[in-house]
Amino acid sequence: MSPALDTASQRPDSEASTRARILDAAEVLFSERGYAGTVVRDITCAAGVNVASVNYHFQGKRNLYLEVFRRRIPALREGRLRAIRGQPAGGEPQTLEELVRSFVDHFIRDLYFSRTSTHFMNLVFREVSQPGPAFELVTEEMILPVQRAFCDALCRTRPDLNRDEAILCIGSVIGQIIHFLRAREVISLMSGRRFTRPFVDRISRHITEFSLRGIGGPG
Repeated sequence: MSPALDTASQRPDSEASTRARILDAAEVLFSERGYAGTVVRDITCAAGVNVASVNYHFQGKRNLYLEVFRRRIPALREGRLRAIRGQPAGGEPQTLEELVRSFVDHFIRDLYFSRTSTHFMNLVFREVSQPGPAFELVTEEMILPVQRAFCDALCRTRPDLNRDEAILCIGSVIGQIIHFLRAREVISLMSGRRFTRPFVDRISRHITEFSLRGIGGPG
């Protein structure tokens, strides 16, 4: 590659850089204002690009919104699937406790220790509670594959559990995780604790132990 071409590829205003800036700005604004409450001009202003850039890179607001989801979903889905399918040392079948602990720890790390993921998860919560343009994408590409894998693993570790019961158990586990995220201010007020890493680790242990008792495993 010639020096001129190499220099051009490193320019901050390259197409890849512009596209990434638009996606970053869109993720934050869509997270804060929702799809209907966000206008393209605000996104381009935050990204430092012109309005035409959205049409050039994404063919409009709707596809930009969907692309915000498309770039995050694969990594989140695969991370959660790895947490569900992970094997303990020695390659023995995963126990119920290992399954629940691995899933809760991974989910909580994603939610509490990644600012980018927090914005994205706010978007996911919006789509689940008030279905919008990305509802089908979120459910088909992230939520359902993860919940099916979790359900299969749960039924393997608890053969006496039928799938209907397993689905309710999974909803309870995820519901606890989301509650502790969404109600952070209230929980801090009640507990007198800030959401530092040690406190979040304590929450993770609590959810795991509470869930195991509810499912019927050791806790």
